[in-house]
Amino acid sequence: MSDPTDRADRFTWKAGEIVWTKPPAGHNFPAGDPGEPPLTPHEGSCDDDHRQADTTPAARPFRHLTPENWRLPDPTSAQFVRDADKWAALILEIDLDADVPAPVRDNFEIARGLAAYAHFFYPFHMLAIEHLGRVAEVAARIRCEQLGRRKLASFKGNIAWLAAEGYISTDQRGWWDTALHFRNTGSHLADYRAIPPAVVHNVVESGAAAINDLVRDSSATHPRE
Repeated sequence: MSDPTDRADRFTWKAGEIVWTKPPAGHNFPAGDPGEPPLTPHEGSCDDDHRQADTTPAARPFRHLTPENWRLPDPTSAQFVRDADKWAALILEIDLDADVPAPVRDNFEIARGLAAYAHFFYPFHMLAIEHLGRVAEVAARIRCEQLGRRKLASFKGNIAWLAAEGYISTDQRGWWDTALHFRNTGSHLADYRAIPPAVVHNVVESGAAAINDLVRDSSATHPRE
């Protein structure tokens, strides 16, 4: 399976004041189509008095936090999102159903919170979807336990079993495999990967739908015929 972040340019997504533009220089996700508008800082996204404080050290591919800038929007985030409140609203309107088990709901809230606060520290975007991978792992394990699977396997094995028994649809299997990928990248630290907000929103929104669908018929306690 190819790395989902390698296809980030396909998410030409626009809603409200969320704007998809070309990525800042030095970030390793691909640029969008040549016809997209040029990258320019949004007015009011970062106070001129703090621009020098936001300069990233050469060895660090993301913002350097200081006591002066930690409450200001991350300049990289400001390239994509004009309004922090609108970004937060878009993320926080995504939720799990009330019948989703509490451990899954609680951890989903952490992933969602990381995505919301990523407007102020851009690396939180990557942490959000990595944690969402762990949320998906817990959801798959709990569902297997509910169904009485005698031998719980790895996350990959549980996905395969749930898909074979019809609890994960063919349409949603790709999201679960993506969740497995991000769970693995979060468990084995590697180089920093910058993930655009549009991709994060898509992964979180699709993930909520996939997890809700998995537990929607949680009254069932045996594999489907």
